[in-house]
Amino acid sequence: MSTQSIDSAGYGYSYQQMLKARQEAEAAEKAQTSGGTASASGSAMSQAREYVESLLANIPKSNGTKLTFQDVFDYRDSRNKAWSERFEADMKALGVDTSIDIKLSLDAATGAVTAQRNHPDKAAIDKYFIDNPKMAEQFAEGVQLSKLTGLAERKLTNAELRQQLSLQSMSIWFEANASASSMFSGGGMVLGQQGATTFTGLDLRV
Repeated sequence: MSTQSIDSAGYGYSYQQMLKARQEAEAAEKAQTSGGTASASGSAMSQAREYVESLLANIPKSNGTKLTFQDVFDYRDSRNKAWSERFEADMKALGVDTSIDIKLSLDAATGAVTAQRNHPDKAAIDKYFIDNPKMAEQFAEGVQLSKLTGLAERKLTNAELRQQLSLQSMSIWFEANASASSMFSGGGMVLGQQGATTFTGLDLRV
């Protein structure tokens, strides 16, 4: 089996950064609802922007210096393909029946990744993510990338998607067009015979 065991005591820095941003976003929204100051909201969005920048930082730039939204789409697709291939190979090694669709769900509050309740190999799949926290973290990051690209696809024209922006400018755009809490809510992915399909903001555990 190609899976490498990685410290199962916790997730890496990037996921912890996302979790912190989510917690601060929720606290800011509660503060606003109860008449709190705008400073909490500003802090939450600052954390959100930092996390978005961390997601975008490793994306290859098509012109060497600036990013386009299309660069983000291409990175998302190649990253999800590599993750799905690794996951499928690991599932086959564990004896999981990969002919049955696997619906994975991310609990944004804890970072836990689990299979749907009625999957016959749910116990083995859930244990896999406990034993391989790096794969769980990469799954969570993939969900967040899909949220960012989905937002861009809904709001931008084809010409705008090809605009070249600095990392900071693109992060600011995402920050301005999405609430911090929605950016870090849960999501999931369905892996079946037709490949992987990512869903965001959905509970796929049923």
